[in-house]
Amino acid sequence: YWDVTAGRLASASASIDEALRLARESGQINLEMRNRATLALVEAIQGRREEATAHASEALSAALARELGLTATFAIAFSTMSCC
Repeated sequence: YWDVTAGRLASASASIDEALRLARESGQINLEMRNRATLALVEAIQGRREEATAHASEALSAALARELGLTATFAIAFSTMSCC
C-alpha cells in the first residue's frame, strides 16, 4: 500500500504482480486474493474501470467463499470507487 498511497502506481503495480505470482506459485490463495483486491484499487485509481471491476469481483468471490471478511470488504470498496 505504500506505493499506492505515495502515488507511485507503476511501482505498486509491479510489486502487486510479483506478489500475485509468488502467491499463486506457493498456493497462498488468501494472499493472492488480497493482492488481487489491491490491484483493483490501483486500476480504479488509474481509470481502468473494466479491469478494476473484474479483479475486484474475482477477489470478492474467492474471499466470500473462504470467509475472508477484510479482503471481501476491500474488494467491494474498490469495485465501487467513483473515481473512475
